[in-house]
Amino acid sequence: VQIGPPAVEPVLDVLLHPHNYPGYPAEGAKHVLCALKDPRVVDPLITLVQSDRGYREFAVQVLGATGDSRAVPALLGTLTKGDRDVRNASIKALGQIGDPQAIPALVPYLYDKEWSTKIAAANTLDLLGWGPGDEQERAAFAMAKGDQAGTAKTIGALEASATPESAAVLIEMARSPLASAEVRQQAVQALRSSWDPAAIALVEEHDNAKSVRIARWKRAGLWTLAGVGIAILLQFGGGGRIKSILVA
Repeated sequence: VQIGPPAVEPVLDVLLHPHNYPGYPAEGAKHVLCALKDPRVVDPLITLVQSDRGYREFAVQVLGATGDSRAVPALLGTLTKGDRDVRNASIKALGQIGDPQAIPALVPYLYDKEWSTKIAAANTLDLLGWGPGDEQERAAFAMAKGDQAGTAKTIGALEASATPESAAVLIEMARSPLASAEVRQQAVQALRSSWDPAAIALVEEHDNAKSVRIARWKRAGLWTLAGVGIAILLQFGGGGRIKSILVA
């Protein structure tokens, strides 16, 4: 059994030529290479990441573990053409490498449709020492970080700016699974002053859903009162009268 640096080349070959190794030991190979952090793996794994084959996600994770900035251009390339798992792994790897040249490419992913990607981007931007440049970025960053207080602080400024971009951030906030119920409600209230069609539609959707909930609560309350009334009548001998009403 080879341990340490002598193991790098044979273990690396598992990721580069997985068809030669039945039983799919690639994940074990990834863990070994991440632990060794050997710079010899960087160039072969960059080639693998740039291809459309094999264990690209594993290769990205190993490149991140090496901390080698040579991998940055290849990792940035996966952001636009990789699948979600590869993209998220690349965003995390860029944070491990710590090269600030990745920052401009990462900021747009605070607005990605996938919440896992938003969170990965926010965490990596945090590691790279980035700070939001305006209220929209501040809100998107705070949401992705799960910072309820920070998110709430941006609502007033977003409402006041009254731009389509600000409305889009508020809509995202109102729908965010990471935002508290209070923050979502505040975002909806802020959108009531917007003339953006998407904002108007969301407010109408919110109000319709609220009306349905209120109607359900009222029906539930009436049934509860009816049940209490029946129980009282039964207790005081009104069972026959109730039975005749129900039969009628």
